[in-house]
Amino acid sequence: MARLYWCEECQRVYAAEYVVDGQCLQGHDALVPIGRFSGMVKSFIAAGGIEEHSEPQIRHRQLIHALWSQNERDQQFFQLLTPPVSLGKFTKKVDDLHLRGIAEGWIHAGIPLSPLAEPNAYHIEYTEPERFIRELYALFDLPIPEGLLDQAGALTATSAARP
Repeated sequence: MARLYWCEECQRVYAAEYVVDGQCLQGHDALVPIGRFSGMVKSFIAAGGIEEHSEPQIRHRQLIHALWSQNERDQQFFQLLTPPVSLGKFTKKVDDLHLRGIAEGWIHAGIPLSPLAEPNAYHIEYTEPERFIRELYALFDLPIPEGLLDQAGALTATSAARP
C-alpha cells in the first residue's frame, strides 16, 4: 500500500492515514499513489514554488531588476521602508512592482536597441513618482511618512547606469 497519495482535484499530497475509503479529506476520489520524492516535488509545485517562464522572460525580468536596483537602489529603498521581510523577499516584490508599473505605463524602462549603447542609456524612469511611492509602501502595508510624497521626485530620480 502506498504511503502518499496525490489528489488531482485538491492539488495536494495526503498521507495514507488521511485517506479514507479512497477519498481525500475534501471528499475527492481522484487519488493517485505516489512515492516520497514525487510527493515533495508535487507539493512544491502546487504551492507555487516553480514559476514557468521562458528564457527571454527570465532575462527580461533580470534586466528590469538590474535597471532599478543599480547603484544600490534596492538597498536604499529597503532601508527607507524597513519592511518586515528579508531583503530577498523585498527585492522580489519590488521587481514585480516595477514589472507591473511598466505594463501599466507609470514606469518607463529605458532600454536601447543596441547592446553597444552607452551605459547611461539604460535607465528606469518613474513617470508618476507619487504613485510609485504609494504602491511601494502598500506592498508591505506600511504607512507613508508625512511629507514623503512631496519628495517623491527626488527619491525616484531617474536611475541610470554609471559609465
